[in-house]
Amino acid sequence: MARKQPPSAAGGGSGKPGDDLSKELQKLDAKVDDELADIDLTDPDLHKAATKIQASFRGHKVRKEGTPKDGEHGEEMAAGQ
Repeated sequence: MARKQPPSAAGGGSGKPGDDLSKELQKLDAKVDDELADIDLTDPDLHKAATKIQASFRGHKVRKEGTPKDGEHGEEMAAGQ
């Protein structure tokens, strides 16, 4: 038993859906490129923000790696302090 496809997926719509999608993607790419070109990479606030993001992510990674998965590690950590 074959599945029924909606008219747009079966080619019943006007034009190809892939063409519309690729045009929209090109417009979005152009918009993103314009926005990225406007960023001043020498701005000190940008560097401060990047440093905070990196520190936050590194802390997240360390906390994730350091989380004990079973009771053994938790007891060792408490006894070591």
